[in-house]
Amino acid sequence: GLTAANLFGLEESVIAAGGNMNACKWAMNPKGWAASRDLATVDSINAFWDGQLFDGFPAVATPNIAEGTATKGDIIFGDFGADLLVDPYSNAGTAQIALHLNKFYDCEVRQAGAFASITNVA
Repeated sequence: GLTAANLFGLEESVIAAGGNMNACKWAMNPKGWAASRDLATVDSINAFWDGQLFDGFPAVATPNIAEGTATKGDIIFGDFGADLLVDPYSNAGTAQIALHLNKFYDCEVRQAGAFASITNVA
């Protein structure tokens, strides 16, 4: 299962690769999101989640991250730059925050070390 050590390991990898921690975010597929919600929950309090922040960084769930084997979750941590936009205004009338994750295809990551991932979490 997903552990705090797994998550801290992702952060450590990005730091070691020179990723900009001020720009880092989490991106998860639906099963990864569910696994993160179950992490360290005691008396309905999750030490990792605070609103839309996961371990202090913005987080987004998207079905555009393929599920791991056996339909388990995937979680990515990294410096997405301006590719994740948090919009607290557009849906303010419904008390919701809109998250926009830009998708780019057929391209290479310039600094692959700025991203770290876990696959097959449950």
